[in-house]
Amino acid sequence: MPVELPDPALVPAREPFRLTGRHVLVIFIAFFGIVAGVNGYMMRQALQTMPGLDARNGYDVSQRYNAELAAAAEQDRRGWKTEIRLDRKGNALELALSLIDRDLRPVSGQRVKVRFAHPASRQLDRETTLSETGRGRYSGALPGIAAGQWSLILTIEDPADNLPLYTSRNRVELGS
Repeated sequence: MPVELPDPALVPAREPFRLTGRHVLVIFIAFFGIVAGVNGYMMRQALQTMPGLDARNGYDVSQRYNAELAAAAEQDRRGWKTEIRLDRKGNALELALSLIDRDLRPVSGQRVKVRFAHPASRQLDRETTLSETGRGRYSGALPGIAAGQWSLILTIEDPADNLPLYTSRNRVELGS
């Protein structure tokens, strides 16, 4: 069966598209509205996920640089070694630390602080002070530590003057 085409004389002629000032205005407003919306969303996400700089004042940090170098050299001279064990108990994390000197003798009588720093938000950071449970052995627990990657910051202080004697920073992966 042959297909019949309509008579071109009977089909109304379409007017060709004409770009008017109204079209340009709508395109212009839509383009910049999308750009402003995406910028606003990205800025909001950036401010919510990154609380700010680590150091409030770069000058103060630079002035402590030589003291930090001296403290690191003193820590190396002391030759302390630590071993930490992490055990998950429900939503809590139990920590057990052993501390020995370069002659493999236990180091007792120190204040041991452990901080778990979340890589994305300081609001999730958790900190505790471990209790000495034996010669050179310290333990404690931290509730509410979620699974994932954390920075474990270990600080051992002299209880007499609260000066840090040993500092260690390690990346750990905590399971659920």
